[in-house]
Amino acid sequence: MSSLQYINSKLSDAIYTLTVDEGDARTRLARILPEIKILSASSFPSDLQEDFEWVKSTIQRGVGFSPPDFPPPHKLTSIRNSTASKVIKRIVYIQDKIETQLTYK
Repeated sequence: MSSLQYINSKLSDAIYTLTVDEGDARTRLARILPEIKILSASSFPSDLQEDFEWVKSTIQRGVGFSPPDFPPPHKLTSIRNSTASKVIKRIVYIQDKIETQLTYK
């Protein structure tokens, strides 16, 4: 099980990429795919597991079929920009909740 500090670090890195990198929302989501794929929903607090599972499954749907030996796509063409924006919003929400839990422990 991942520690909350580790999860917070990975989500913070992802948010940095999502806010600073160039390109549309789908392109930026594709860049954070490796950060998101290594996290497991079961490692999150129970009240955030469903949110994270939605994020991860939505990103995976955007990738579609991708052979394991190939690099991730440069853009998630199977999802709309509006859906990508919702995913980004949910990632920020999850990271904020985790950071709050870390602060008040």
